[in-house]
Amino acid sequence: MPTWKVMKWFLFGRSECQHCQHTLQRYDLFPIFSFVSTGWKCRYCKKKLSWRYPGLEIGTVLCFLWVYMMMGEISVMSCLISILVWLIFLNMMRDFYRYELHTTASIWAWILVIILNVIWKTDFFYFWENVGVVVGVFALIYLMGRWIIWIKYRQRWEWFGFGDVIFSAIIGGIFPLMFHNLFLLDILQILCVFVIVSCISGIIMRFVMNLCQKEKKADFKLIPFVPAMSFGLLVVLLSKNFLLTFLHFGVY
Repeated sequence: MPTWKVMKWFLFGRSECQHCQHTLQRYDLFPIFSFVSTGWKCRYCKKKLSWRYPGLEIGTVLCFLWVYMMMGEISVMSCLISILVWLIFLNMMRDFYRYELHTTASIWAWILVIILNVIWKTDFFYFWENVGVVVGVFALIYLMGRWIIWIKYRQRWEWFGFGDVIFSAIIGGIFPLMFHNLFLLDILQILCVFVIVSCISGIIMRFVMNLCQKEKKADFKLIPFVPAMSFGLLVVLLSKNFLLTFLHFGVY
């Protein structure tokens, strides 16, 4: 659970070595340059560092650049959206490596989603309708997965994680920012597209991961689904105009 200590560290905490937990100094925190200058090793304990750290730094830059290119301006709205995209990126990386949700990043992402909807003047009931529909569908998938595993294997492990259900609340809060005042049936159609794209991308991701690990058979029990959901959201965003035109959506 996200305690105040964890959230305080997320906001104000100092970076440290993953091996010796030595607090890094300012000259250790130059993105990419510090990583290369030390030969991919900790300056203090000399152990090799993971490539995920420069990956996070590069990904952070790309998140902010992508939002700027999409919006074409630097404003309060673009800054808030950039931070939201970055928090989603942190969740993607956390789920990819550890198969768990970055709880603190998710809380701040949810807060940002609410702030953006307030700035965007989203209708209160429409906002919660989207959140309720998306979370409800993913909660149903979660419960069905648990039920199938119990019936088939008599075990209680999760085929579809509850963290994905929590993350779906963020997706549901983003939908009103992308599609304004649609009918409930239209929201469900968008959600179907989103779920299908997410499932296909998740399966492909798991298959590619297994190939990289040189496994003989793909194991679909563990799929980092937050990256798949994020990709599904991106596809829906990029195909927004097509969906609105092709499906002949109505509005309130």
